[in-house]
Amino acid sequence: MENNIFKTLSQINVNDMVEKKPTKQTGGTTLTYLSWASAFQVAKENYPDLEYQIERNPETGLPYWYDPLTGYMVFTKVTIGSQTHEMWLPVMDSTNHAMKAEPYDVQTKYKKFKVPAATMCDINKAIMRCLVKNLSMFGLGLYIFRGEDLPELVSQAQNTAQNTAQAQQAQQAQQAQYANKPIEKAPAQPQAPVKDTRPVTPQMVDFIKKTLEEHQVPTHYICQKYKVSELNNLKVYQAKHIGVNINRLKQMFDSEKRERLANVVQNTQPADMKKTQPPKQETKTEGEEITLDLSNAEMEALAECAKIFS
Repeated sequence: MENNIFKTLSQINVNDMVEKKPTKQTGGTTLTYLSWASAFQVAKENYPDLEYQIERNPETGLPYWYDPLTGYMVFTKVTIGSQTHEMWLPVMDSTNHAMKAEPYDVQTKYKKFKVPAATMCDINKAIMRCLVKNLSMFGLGLYIFRGEDLPELVSQAQNTAQNTAQAQQAQQAQQAQYANKPIEKAPAQPQAPVKDTRPVTPQMVDFIKKTLEEHQVPTHYICQKYKVSELNNLKVYQAKHIGVNINRLKQMFDSEKRERLANVVQNTQPADMKKTQPPKQETKTEGEEITLDLSNAEMEALAECAKIFS
């Protein structure tokens, strides 16, 4: 269970939930913050039994500890299932310097500046950032704290593609040497895209369903085109292909529906004529009963066509 929690949360890409803030006081360093609201929502959606606790100083009853020499510190505790992790974080200013009850000066290699005294707003921000850091102990956004840009599996796929390209280049260089040709003149080979053949995640399936619903493309049509029995059997690269090509898939579906409807209308005959000889070219059918052997899907398509022609 514990390994499953970490494996699930550590594979989620949270890049769309982060905020980058430059710090001019320390020479332009950019700090990356993961939104606590987004992080909590993702974790709670995957594990509804998640619980968290903001720890309080038993001596004061306040949600922080304070030391005049080192500053303020906050603590949180998160529980998922039977697993609990605790985390702590100092109350810091925008330059990541610990804040105290009184302002104090800091000298860096760039400039000298003053760290302001901590307020209750600063303590509140520290508590929520501590909660995000606490969730990372379960795997969510952990790659950000490692200073990386993508989750481990995505990064491994990119590294594999990069290593493959480097191996191809080395092989080409070696062949060029044997042929007494300068390496610089060796033709560059296009890098083949690497397909992500992992199964789709529940989040991807929900996104595909919403996308299909918005573009009025039925699920069974997509399953037929990608040769799967249900959306859960899709691969990651197929899910990405659907998202990028949804407009084209919509056009294909509409075109096939119109073609099927045209065939249905063309093959329609009067009821009496089906029992006798094939109709002559000038046979009148006005006023006669018409029988259509149509499925529910074809009836819906015929009704939609009627709206278009009207």
